[in-house]
Amino acid sequence: MREPLAVAGGEGVQGERMTDKLKVFRQPLALGADRERVGEVSAEQLARINALPQVLRPLAAEEVIVRGMYLANTLPMHNYLQFAPDVPAAMEPMCVGKPVMRNHDTYSGDALPVARMFDARTLSRGEGDPWLAADFYLLNNDRGRSFADDIDGGLLAEVSPTVLYRSLVCSICGEDDLRCEHAPGKEYNGRLCTAVMGDIVDMVEASFAWAGMQRDTGFYLAAGRPVEAVDTVTMLSQRLRGDAKVSAFLRWWQRGR
Repeated sequence: MREPLAVAGGEGVQGERMTDKLKVFRQPLALGADRERVGEVSAEQLARINALPQVLRPLAAEEVIVRGMYLANTLPMHNYLQFAPDVPAAMEPMCVGKPVMRNHDTYSGDALPVARMFDARTLSRGEGDPWLAADFYLLNNDRGRSFADDIDGGLLAEVSPTVLYRSLVCSICGEDDLRCEHAPGKEYNGRLCTAVMGDIVDMVEASFAWAGMQRDTGFYLAAGRPVEAVDTVTMLSQRLRGDAKVSAFLRWWQRGR
């Protein structure tokens, strides 16, 4: 059996794609009358947190801060990798209990988790479907409040997963391990070539990232309300993207490669 390969999505960004378009895919949290409920951790969320094997003592609602992140989708990444359409759903159970790190830092003296995921789901947001959304909790202490403030204030705006995978195929011809004449990042008859990752073995961690390889990731406020309540599809339609390559890819894939 092939040994799984690892990819961390936040180690860099293709230079020309970094600043070419302003991202407007950021949820304006128009909470209205629900604003007070945002600070409340629901009983179901608290039960899921306390059910994690890593939690060694029962946590009270006032001890945790809950946030959520749009972690993965099927859009071509900045480095022309791409998750296969079934990957976000396959990653759902892999998220629970996994750590949230900073910039994929697993090697420095401060390489310790800052949060932990306790729930995940896939949902539709239009282009890039399906999306993997994961809820995570921080401790309600100085460090946790600092990260929550940075998220809510827009300083932390992107996330990135590290995954182990076994399958990597060409999006143009389906050749395994890209043993073909096609090159990721080039177009062939109007179709963008990407390296499609599948057969996900594990999702190792998710990181707060300054700019991840995965496109259009972000955060939502999860405490006390379902993720769908803060998902604004209208903002998705306003993204400043100049092509329809993703939709074309998904239509091609669904026709039965």
